[in-house]
Amino acid sequence: MPHRPLVRTLGWLALLALLAGLSMAFGYAPREAVQGNVQRIMYVHVPTAWNAMLGLTFAFFCALAVLWRGSWRWDARHEAGIEVSVVLSALLCMQGSIWARPTWGVWWDWDPRLTTTAVLLFAFIG
Repeated sequence: MPHRPLVRTLGWLALLALLAGLSMAFGYAPREAVQGNVQRIMYVHVPTAWNAMLGLTFAFFCALAVLWRGSWRWDARHEAGIEVSVVLSALLCMQGSIWARPTWGVWWDWDPRLTTTAVLLFAFIG
């Protein structure tokens, strides 16, 4: 495969960028005035949320392509998008609970946004 070295190089560059971003987020960025160090989880939590919703949007368009074209390739892409989004949504709920405990004093609050995310997660797991 001719694109194999390019994929490997991009993978290593992505790993280096991830490590640089994490070191800046947890080592260089100053403490937040009100929340202190617990706010640093937002450097991981917010991108997890964005990527989970991006994966679900990708799966939606793949599902439309399956219905329109009837191709098994689009069905495989749809399934892969859902699998990745389920993992990211589970991480999202866990990270949110880790942040909520010191901030709100409880692991879970029945806020509509939180409950909708949990229902979405359980629906796609099922």
